[in-house]
Amino acid sequence: MVFDGIIISLIVGILRRGSFKNFSLLNLRCGWIFPLLLAIEIIVFSFQNQFKVLGEISSYIFMAVYVVGLLFLFI
Repeated sequence: MVFDGIIISLIVGILRRGSFKNFSLLNLRCGWIFPLLLAIEIIVFSFQNQFKVLGEISSYIFMAVYVVGLLFLFI
């Protein structure tokens, strides 16, 4: 899901004649949150079938990741 949003955003940016150089001008506060959330998603997705407890709570973890991601976008 996250990768779909990134790809769609890049396509829309290209269609609107944006430039990748503008990424260097971005000033993100708490910019470490997004890579951390992505790592959590990848870890949970990779190990949810191996650990029963992780499989049972994975949906709650994914929901929390999306809520924190929305808060990051709000910041």
